[in-house]
Amino acid sequence: MSVFDNLTIQDYNPLSLGTHGREEHLGAPQTLSETAFNVCKKLHFDLPAHQKKWIKCFDDPWSRRVQLAPRCHGKSTIWTVIFSQAFLLLNPGARILVVSKTEQLASRLLRQIESVCIRLWQAGYAPKLSSATATEMRLDGCDSKEPSVSCSGVLGSLTGGHYDLIICDDVLDDRNTQTPQAREEVEEWFYGSLLQLCLPETRLLVVGTRKHPEDLYGKLGKNPAWEFISEKAIIRWPSNFTEALEKGMPVSGFFNFGDRGQLLGVKKEGKWQVLWPKMWGIDRLLLDRLMTGQAMFDREKQNDVSFYLGRIFRREWLLFYDLLPERSSLSVYTACDLAISEREGSDWFAMVTVGVDSAGTIYLIDCIRGHFGFSRQAEAARDSCEFHKPLLLGIEDVAYQRALIEHLSGNLAVPVRPITPLAPKQSRIRALQPLFESGKVRVAPCHELFVRELLEFPGGEHDDMIDAFEMAVSLARQGTSPRVDILEVL
Repeated sequence: MSVFDNLTIQDYNPLSLGTHGREEHLGAPQTLSETAFNVCKKLHFDLPAHQKKWIKCFDDPWSRRVQLAPRCHGKSTIWTVIFSQAFLLLNPGARILVVSKTEQLASRLLRQIESVCIRLWQAGYAPKLSSATATEMRLDGCDSKEPSVSCSGVLGSLTGGHYDLIICDDVLDDRNTQTPQAREEVEEWFYGSLLQLCLPETRLLVVGTRKHPEDLYGKLGKNPAWEFISEKAIIRWPSNFTEALEKGMPVSGFFNFGDRGQLLGVKKEGKWQVLWPKMWGIDRLLLDRLMTGQAMFDREKQNDVSFYLGRIFRREWLLFYDLLPERSSLSVYTACDLAISEREGSDWFAMVTVGVDSAGTIYLIDCIRGHFGFSRQAEAARDSCEFHKPLLLGIEDVAYQRALIEHLSGNLAVPVRPITPLAPKQSRIRALQPLFESGKVRVAPCHELFVRELLEFPGGEHDDMIDAFEMAVSLARQGTSPRVDILEVL
């Protein structure tokens, strides 16, 4: 739910204050920051210190600014919604463009701006909203042929029109930064389409959180024509965490959990500092770091993507077993990463079987790979299921693999579950990092090829076995056994 959904204006009196009465009532503020603070006061926002600092930056003499902030710290509320509203109040004829990853997300931001406009009009502090569609809104008194605020998604068609303020809010995600081609498409659209809508006096604001070492945000930050600000959720780490992270050691030993996974306490030494203490205290952020792993936490909460330049998984995180626990104590799952070609040099067919115990520990039971044709892949899957008797066999549901899914579904005693990836492969594999870092995975000494793929990721030649491992773990999380919830244990 948006913070704007249930707002009320306590001094609502639309008839007592006309357009002219607004200035008399509020003293006609002259700066964007004063106007924005008045808007927040009218909406009864309790602004934390970092958001007050952001609002004060509205008055800085920047024309092109990159503002990077941690996820879930209110950057869209302040930099898109409140900034747009203050800009319109001081410039009634202004034309604003809001851009986000998709048109749907941009439209959601537009709805929030509309909601604030309506509530401020009810308070006699803003012009009335005269019209609104899914992609634009217009205020009374706007003498421009173009809407007061328009919205668009990245790579969307932008023809005609020029704007006084352009806000790019979270325009990057895993999908449009994953490959060089995807990043190039975004950059071509940004420079070739979006920037061509700027007038000499247009203010251009890019708000977001880092996604990749070579993403658009990073490149803008290296361009001296842009003012570049990047903030972190944890400004200063506790000294014991700093020491452990620098040595690449697990931090799970600093946490104390109850029987149901509830956090009882975190061992912290020295002094620490966070950006938003009331909402994101140090214990909650450290728990987030434990659950998501270093790479994801550094990216989403610290705006630090340097970990993506090196290896994601460390050798010191690997734990080995000599003997498996009793088969009856494990929930077993098998997953296949099928190959479309038998040619040498192409991707491998890979199949992985895992067992999960009641504590959420994942045992890599078996893993194979090879350049197999259709019939050999089907035979390997059948043999594995007959031997390991998994609860489910998962196969990635893509077009060229669907025939094998249908074939196996009719010829196996084990249920076959199609797996539809919800994220790019590299992102899914990276999400395994906290499992290894927290000691939740066990491998056998004979799994040398799997270990090599893991330690060489993302720069290795192949990642087929760890992709199949991710699918098997995903299958276990969704599986039929009520015995364990891996995410709850973490």
